[in-house]
Amino acid sequence: MPRRVSVLCPIDFSGASLGALRYAAAIAERFDGELTVMTVEDPLLASMDAAAGERWHGGETRRELSRVVADVLGRRSGTLGERLEVASGRPAEEILRLANEHPCDLIVMSTHGLTGRRRLFFGAPLPPLDPAFSFRTEDRAEKAAAS
Repeated sequence: MPRRVSVLCPIDFSGASLGALRYAAAIAERFDGELTVMTVEDPLLASMDAAAGERWHGGETRRELSRVVADVLGRRSGTLGERLEVASGRPAEEILRLANEHPCDLIVMSTHGLTGRRRLFFGAPLPPLDPAFSFRTEDRAEKAAAS
């Protein structure tokens, strides 16, 4: 029996990343695969929790991730065997850590498409990955907000 395709989709709740989630869900659905959706919280938030005497567990972020995934996937939510993961740290490191802990066949993620000086200053979000499907979407709401 063939192994199910495993798709990892890291999101940051931006319009572009939700577009990537739609693609990831379509791929998982088409190939009867498993979909893992992850988000990475800034470690500063976890340290703020620690300073307030609370242990970081990502519960609030997990609830928001669950709500957003249900909204984006609509009727497909729950039928793709989706798994939700919340981590705290540097996004590139956490994405690679999860991909190594739970091997996936494909990583589908959006990019802000930095080029030239901006890429030099801000850096690439991830080292080159294989296989990965990374794309930039035109999000009119984000463009309008930036104007």
